[in-house]
Amino acid sequence: MPLQKGKDRAREAFERLNALPKTTVSVSFRLPKRSRDKLREHFEKDGLSLAQGLKMVATRYMYEIGIK
Repeated sequence: MPLQKGKDRAREAFERLNALPKTTVSVSFRLPKRSRDKLREHFEKDGLSLAQGLKMVATRYMYEIGIK
């Protein structure tokens, strides 16, 4: 049964990605588990998920270096 739950979550994730405007792009990278956990804890303090926090950081950095 747990395998089915994983498949359902994956299907939901792909549906959400497919629903995004075609002008968006998905970015993927790997982090050591401890670093990921530290980032998740930090962003949760602001009420953000890990994905939301990383998106915010990337967007702020783009503005900082002049990419708007």
